Amino acid sequence: IRRSRKKDPDHPMYEPPKHWKIEHVEETLMTLAAFSNDRKLTEALHVYLEQFDLYEQKKGGITMRSVIDYIEEKAYLKFEKKDKEYNRQLEEKDRQLEEKDQQLGQMTSTLVVLAQQRMVSEKLTAEQACDALGYSDAIRKLVLPYLVS
Repeated sequence: IRRSRKKDPDHPMYEPPKHWKIEHVEETLMTLAAFSNDRKLTEALHVYLEQFDLYEQKKGGITMRSVIDYIEEKAYLKFEKKDKEYNRQLEEKDRQLEEKDQQLGQMTSTLVVLAQQRMVSEKLTAEQACDALGYSDAIRKLVLPYLVS
């Protein structure tokens, strides 16, 4: 008997008999998918349904045990790999965004320092220093909050 994830001996998991054939495969699996809160399981059931005619011919009939074995061995692993790749891509994008933020912060710091130097050396206001340095409107929006006239 398979046990629940908590390894609680009082709550064994259902172990379907290996010889019981599923009469209405598509309907049964679509019902399981509809009531499942597990996205990976739902996707795995849909993948199985796309391939179940071939699978049935190879194995001599579909049982719930064969469906569960297929999902555990093949489909679930496929989705785990897909999720790992997706998470790796997200981490890479986050890293790239952090680098861009750091570069923008360094650039802003440099622009602020240049404006402050111009303000002190020529006794200008923040707006006048930005004008003297030829800052665009976008750069002004970045720099002005850090300048004190």
